[in-house]
Amino acid sequence: DINQRIESAKDVLNAIKKHFAGKDIESSTSKATGSDQVTDSATSPGDTTVLPSKSHGKLYAIIAAVVLVLATGIAGFYLYNQGRAETIAAIDKARTTMDLAMEDYREGAYESALAKFEQVTQIPQAKDAFGRHARAGIFLAQGQLDAETGRFDEAIRAFENAAELGDEYKDKAQPLIDDARQAGAFAETSTRIEKLIADQE
Repeated sequence: DINQRIESAKDVLNAIKKHFAGKDIESSTSKATGSDQVTDSATSPGDTTVLPSKSHGKLYAIIAAVVLVLATGIAGFYLYNQGRAETIAAIDKARTTMDLAMEDYREGAYESALAKFEQVTQIPQAKDAFGRHARAGIFLAQGQLDAETGRFDEAIRAFENAAELGDEYKDKAQPLIDDARQAGAFAETSTRIEKLIADQE
């Protein structure tokens, strides 16, 4: 009030306090938007809403990370066991097929044996356990088929390929190589004799 006379500094301070006593303090939102209204209800004394603290946020993040790690581990363990089971099943199948192929070979069913040996080579999981044995079986069976049809040179090459796979196959292949050479020589001699006879007639 301009008509009111202030006598001392204390009266000035009291006048200032009295002047601002009825004014509301602006919220941070009001200051940012230029509004003169008090709108931040979250700062009112009657608001009891509990805002999430930083410590709670960190806890939630840790829990989420632990759950993710556990889920990943469980999934990995499941896939590992599934892959291991598939490998075991494939090796068992290869072993059974190899046994049947060897049985066919011993009985002289070389074509059937050849097909079974080839089946084993097509099982990736059995490569280390039976791959070399199956390839040797293929060469031996093919050589026998070639020898049966008089293709002795092809039979000798097949038996030699089997022998190159290892000493154990060399011991089996060498007698077959010798037999094929003798049979081939005999067949060649027979052919010459037949030709001479035909020429004399």
